[in-house]
Order: sequence, then C-alpha cells, then structure tokens
Amino acid sequence: KEVDGKAVDAEEEDEEDLTHGKVVLLVSHCTGLVEKAHQDRLRHLFVALGYSFDEVDGAMNKDIRERLVRLSGIGTYPQVFVRSGNPGDEAGFVFMGDFHKVFEMNELGRIHRVFKGCARAGGAGSGVSGGSPGASSSSSLANGGNKGGGDGLLGKEATSKARRSATSVP
Repeated sequence: KEVDGKAVDAEEEDEEDLTHGKVVLLVSHCTGLVEKAHQDRLRHLFVALGYSFDEVDGAMNKDIRERLVRLSGIGTYPQVFVRSGNPGDEAGFVFMGDFHKVFEMNELGRIHRVFKGCARAGGAGSGVSGGSPGASSSSSLANGGNKGGGDGLLGKEATSKARRSATSVP
C-alpha cells in the first residue's frame, strides 16, 4: 500500500493512522463465481468480526474503481481498503490487501491489530443495520454511508452513479 506516496506494508502501518478509519470493500456485482464467493466471504468476515464497512461496486463506479486500482496496483476483485483521510482525497485510502491477504491476516490472528482503529458495526455513523450479512450490512461508498443523500465521499458524480447502481445490489 501507499501512504503519502511511499510503499508501506499494511501490517506495519502505525495504528494512529487508522484511528478513525472505515473498511472499504471494492467489489464487482458483474463478476465470476470465484470472485463472488471471495466477496461474500469478506463481507461475512467483517460482519462476524464486528467491523462496519462501505462497499463500492467497481463495475458501476469507474472513477472510484480507477482511483483504488491505481493505489493497489492490482485489477482483480475483491480488494480491501481503509478510508482514513479527508473525503474525496485519494491519499485517504490505504490498501490493506486482496481476499487472500486479508484472510491470511485473520488466520494468523493479526486482523484485529491491523484494523484496530476502524469503525465498528453499530457505532455512531457505522452505516450498518442489523440483520443478515451482505445486502444490509454495508453502505454506499460514494454516498459516504449517508442514506439521506448529499455529495458523499467522492463528489456529486460518484453519488449519482451510486444511486443509479443501487438497484443492482443483491
């Protein structure tokens, strides 16, 4: 991952940098079975661990996808980021890993240390409502978890794209 233009390992990130972070899943609702299974497993993992997360459909939000893929350096789904900076600031996203890296962190018992400062489900502004994992467990990244509208995290264009794609969410 990159912080201020420098490559940094997600597990070596200073905990203070992620104190007010939020997990962001980059997914695609137009993908193959393996990628869909990986996306579902990540959703279930973060719900089970109690982390609030935003989800962005890269297939429907080209501008956001391009920013995040440029940051991660990989073009496959799913990917996990932490949003820790100012809304709309590309440098505010920290790439944490792909499906395999995040599951490895979990299996090695490192995931709570790495995501320690991230928003927890049920907290103020978590964007998570109760219920089953998946459809109701995440909020729109472009809308910033604000279901009442607004310019969201990445501006009016991303918000309108998110609204258009809202019907494609399972």
